[in-house]
Amino acid sequence: MLQLQNVTPFAAERAVQFDRHGGHLWVVVVKATYDLHADGTLSLSKQQEPVKTHPEYFGEPGHSTLRRDAEIVFAHPGSAIMVNGSAYAPEDEPLRELDVGISIGSIHRVIRVFGARRWDSGLFGLRMTDPELFSRWPLRYEFAYGGTSSRQKDGFSDNPLGMGFFVDRDDARDGKLPHIEDPRHLIKSWKDRPAPAGMNAIPPLWPARARFSGTTDEQWITTRAPLVPDDFDVAFFNSASPGMATAVPLRGGERVVLAHLTPSAKMTFRLPRVHFNLLTTIGGRTIRQHAHLDRVIVEPDDSRLVMVWRSVLACGRDARRVQVTYVDTKRDLHTGRFYGV
Repeated sequence: MLQLQNVTPFAAERAVQFDRHGGHLWVVVVKATYDLHADGTLSLSKQQEPVKTHPEYFGEPGHSTLRRDAEIVFAHPGSAIMVNGSAYAPEDEPLRELDVGISIGSIHRVIRVFGARRWDSGLFGLRMTDPELFSRWPLRYEFAYGGTSSRQKDGFSDNPLGMGFFVDRDDARDGKLPHIEDPRHLIKSWKDRPAPAGMNAIPPLWPARARFSGTTDEQWITTRAPLVPDDFDVAFFNSASPGMATAVPLRGGERVVLAHLTPSAKMTFRLPRVHFNLLTTIGGRTIRQHAHLDRVIVEPDDSRLVMVWRSVLACGRDARRVQVTYVDTKRDLHTGRFYGV
């Protein structure tokens, strides 16, 4: 009963969740970890990262960039793409600013990284200093626009971790500017309030995601909890930075181009295309399920690629009818190798 037989080389986990009407959903998640080599080739990692059931941060939860969001969800729109890494100056030659980016499928994302800057007093108000030289800079939301001010309790809700948020000119004087910006919307004045630029995952409580969570008021508590609110949108489960998710799930095989995210300046590879056999026995019947590629996580600093697939089966009002799900990967008939390994 409710068993999972995983004979793939990947990590896998299962759970029973509720749909918005209270029906039971049998959710199976498969997660693959690959070693990403300097020449753009991939190999199956000896250490397969387990499926995350709770968010994981780079530092203190809620006070550092989100590294992994919870991966067992009952729905997910398209494929979310996240990059955890650093900007690298070409040939390790220090420079003052650099565009870095990723291209994968329909997604083409570029951010601009600056050396340290601050607001300085000038003849006509505050002016930003020239960026200092740098050769490598971590890409985290701590270095994007946002943050808090000693003069305002709440700070910048779209990114409370960041830097560059000021409430008045005196507050901004000698204040630091963000290191990471959107090149299409560069900061020109301390008064500017741009959306934070980044490629990491977005935490669930930030407005970019929280606006999809629905209304959790007293009526919800008394009439629907623990079900999701009536106005809940499954876009809430998309933890990608705005503009970093596809409308249709990726299939694998897509070309990936990394620009200045590695010491080699440019890296190109293709996502592994993995074909799963997902067979669930429920109520004496065997059903073949389809796996959706929910997340692609690229971590060049750690030479790592992570891919997360999800499959969901509606079970009516009794998930206990599920006996077992068997997970395997199809073999290449010509080489005998597993696809994507």
